[in-house]
Amino acid sequence: MGLSDSGTTVIIVTSHVSPTFGIAAATVSLAERLAEDHNVRIVTIDSADTLGFQHSSILHRAWGHHEMLGWKRVVTLARVFRNRAELHDGVTVLSGAWAAVPVLLASRRKSLRRTIVWEHSLVNQHVEASLRLRLLRAIARPLYRRAAATVVVSDLVADDLTQAGFAMPIIIPNLIRPLADCAASEPIAGRLLTMGALVKVKNQNLALETLALLPPSYTLDIVGDGPDRLALEQRAEQLGIADRVNFCGYVENPETYYRRAEIVVQPCEAETFGLVLFEAAHYRKPLVAPTGGMAGRVIPALVPGLTTTPEPRSFATAIQSLKTAPIPENEFDTAAHRRRMVQESIIPQWEKLISAVDSAGTQLNPS
Repeated sequence: MGLSDSGTTVIIVTSHVSPTFGIAAATVSLAERLAEDHNVRIVTIDSADTLGFQHSSILHRAWGHHEMLGWKRVVTLARVFRNRAELHDGVTVLSGAWAAVPVLLASRRKSLRRTIVWEHSLVNQHVEASLRLRLLRAIARPLYRRAAATVVVSDLVADDLTQAGFAMPIIIPNLIRPLADCAASEPIAGRLLTMGALVKVKNQNLALETLALLPPSYTLDIVGDGPDRLALEQRAEQLGIADRVNFCGYVENPETYYRRAEIVVQPCEAETFGLVLFEAAHYRKPLVAPTGGMAGRVIPALVPGLTTTPEPRSFATAIQSLKTAPIPENEFDTAAHRRRMVQESIIPQWEKLISAVDSAGTQLNPS
């Protein structure tokens, strides 16, 4: 029996839904697709931000009053205790550890039988770089076993969590948010693009150091914002390339930047899904990324491009090789077909899991 027959309500609990990138983008995309046929609510527990969903049938309930960051989020545990009754009338999907941990701590055992943890990160590279995340993963490990099931967004996340002692998760990739038609566009010669939060783990320094090794005709758009922006601007000055770098800040719709880019550079090894990888492929832009991490798992089968060691000279060599020997158009067509096949399987997988959790009312996670 499908969800439309059973009338199941799906409640997606997350930290926030705006700005819409990363986990927030994945959460909104799943909510919108499920809402085409099912009753969907989104609960944000760390902020009161709102978003104009494409489907007006999505209800948004904010438990927070202003954005909470870091360990200040501990106060959300009290919010969950006050509001947990709202999660009893449907299957609950907990999007990300910052939502999952407080809900799992506060919820009654009976309600956890209809709860799914949806983990996007907590991979080794993130955890090793942050004491806060190390502690969060240690707390999450026993808590996740209380849920009916755990879903992760890639085999990379599954591998790291399993090695860290978590129960074996179910792998369901993220939906790619709707993108504009990928009609042909003329890129700016030598224009590179990198996209992501300006934080240490994203390794944007590598993009700057790579640009410094390339001829002056190459330029770089950096789309994204974050606490490392000033340090990156200073690094561009030190390298003598400040006049070739455009710090564009956070952009809600990055289509223009993709279209004018000749090559997309993704320097981060710690991507757990890599939305940018798939967006670059959609806009038919070749990609240069580290061999490790998600890029090494999707290039070239799903994403045309090159992987190499994450150091400036290797990146510069790969960029110049793509310039002199462009990827054939048929490779973009083949990769697009494979991506469509993967995307078409995602909602059926979620529906099957939600239906099983709803009807069984018992734990699917290995104990």
